[in-house]
Amino acid sequence: MAAIQSGSINEAGFIRGMKRKGFNNNRAISELIQNSIDASSDNVTFEISKENIKLIDNGKGMDLGGLQNMWDAYRENHKDQESGGVSGLGSKPSTYVASQQTQVIIYTKSPDDKYYKAVVPWDEIVKRLEYSNMIQISLMDETEIKDFCSYIKATGTIINFKYNHDLYGCIIEQFNRASDIADISQRIDWIFAKFPSEISLITDEYPEPKILNKYNYFGGHPNDYYLIHERDIIIFEHRNGTLEFGILISENRYEYFKKNKIWTKKSFDNWREYKIIGNIGFKCGLRKDDKYFDYSNPIIPGASKRLLEYDSNFFKEGGPNSDVNGDDIKLSLWQPHISRNSQNIGVIDRLPNLNPASARAAGQQCLVCNHIRTDINYNVISTQDNIMDEIMGIQENKNQLNSNLPPSLLRMIEFLMKETGTLIWKDFERRVKEKYEKERVKAEEAKAKAGEEAKAKAEEAKAKAEEEAKAKAEEAKAKAEEAKGNEKESKEESEEESEEDSEEEHVKESKEESEEESEEDSEEEHVKESKEESEEESEEDSEEESEEDSEKYSEDKYKDAVSEYSTRTLEFINVMSKMKVEDPNSFEQALKEFIK
Repeated sequence: MAAIQSGSINEAGFIRGMKRKGFNNNRAISELIQNSIDASSDNVTFEISKENIKLIDNGKGMDLGGLQNMWDAYRENHKDQESGGVSGLGSKPSTYVASQQTQVIIYTKSPDDKYYKAVVPWDEIVKRLEYSNMIQISLMDETEIKDFCSYIKATGTIINFKYNHDLYGCIIEQFNRASDIADISQRIDWIFAKFPSEISLITDEYPEPKILNKYNYFGGHPNDYYLIHERDIIIFEHRNGTLEFGILISENRYEYFKKNKIWTKKSFDNWREYKIIGNIGFKCGLRKDDKYFDYSNPIIPGASKRLLEYDSNFFKEGGPNSDVNGDDIKLSLWQPHISRNSQNIGVIDRLPNLNPASARAAGQQCLVCNHIRTDINYNVISTQDNIMDEIMGIQENKNQLNSNLPPSLLRMIEFLMKETGTLIWKDFERRVKEKYEKERVKAEEAKAKAGEEAKAKAEEAKAKAEEEAKAKAEEAKAKAEEAKGNEKESKEESEEESEEDSEEEHVKESKEESEEESEEDSEEEHVKESKEESEEESEEDSEEESEEDSEKYSEDKYKDAVSEYSTRTLEFINVMSKMKVEDPNSFEQALKEFIK
């Protein structure tokens, strides 16, 4: 029997299979945006009107051959390029789903070719279940060229869909309500976060372009982070075909995880048995949020699982992406993200030990199992048989990910995530310790300063008191000297007065004595006169009478003198008694006191 040739593609099966390629509207527009970015477009715009929905880019466009290849099933259109393409299938199911099986027209212009258009009649293709030769490629007419140039000045591509409400709703949600999309891998603000290309929306209601705000966690300035920890995971292939995932720990020495009975970390430096076949970038870190940990007032955070500041700008608390215990944290944010050629593909949904649901008791565990963010990235030449895509579980539709990564790779990723969390936590503890140490030193300095100030004030007060006391003493001394001088003057005045009084008394006594003597003389003169008169009358009678009067007068005068002397003597004795004068030399003082 002669050999029979066999092998063909069943077009009906191919067409019906478009529904089972894992595409929905979100994945469809993501695929088309990626094609625009692969074409070096820096601006991708959705324009929505009542009749049409257009996707417009200013990339390098397609020449005739490129436009033809776009519609070849399973052609590797980006072979030998670092692009987002994998299987050469993306455009077909994307336009099939997004158009709801209606006609799609692609307009394009490349630098060195003409204005071309391709008409893809999905309605007819589905109806006839035929694909081959159904896409019509031709030159644009003058009207179409004019319309094309009103959007694109040089090169680029326009994909024109007839308006349908599902596609409209999908695009509006991506720009206005992205937080309602449960699966992060279907959000274009996350998928294309690392690309600088601007993605915008124009509608009849809002003709000014609305720029998509991208969730680019690691796209900030280094100062925006508590820490970004980066390591390279090197993929080694042993000569027996097994793969090892190692990290460099010293020159030409690597650590990796190996399972015998249990998983353990080992090291090797025997290069003869291994060859390097690829590299996976690991990036893990945590953006700053002063409400979580404030450098200016560091306090060890608790086990709160709330969304931190940056995440809360893009995601809702709770909702369909919260973990199984209902905690307000997005699982798909914490799970390691995988990016291929800078395009975010999906998340690693399971790690060997780390689990957000178990991180409840302590702040450090909560940080590691909830708040840190992890990016697993690699670059690869786009072919359908590259080993890197196979290791990372990239599917025919690159927006779908088989996250069953090699267990040793998962162990390494988990180890590095724990290492990152530990580094951040130790930094927190160090800053808190430094804060308390600064406060302690500050308190001691304040205490010492207060002591010095108090001492200075005490010394100042003491000096002031001494000065005041000295002044008062000098004043008192001056007053005392003044008083002493006054007393001396008073004493002298008193002595002078006493002397004057004594002189006056002496004068008085002398006067009295003079008066007494005068009286006596007068009496004697009188007696003499009387006697002479008596003598004239009668010498005998006068003599007798004169003798009797004289004797009587002398006796009275004697009695008066004795009485006065006795009185003065008693007064002087009384004064001497009061002054207790024992020293005879004090007689003069006693006498003066007596005279006073």
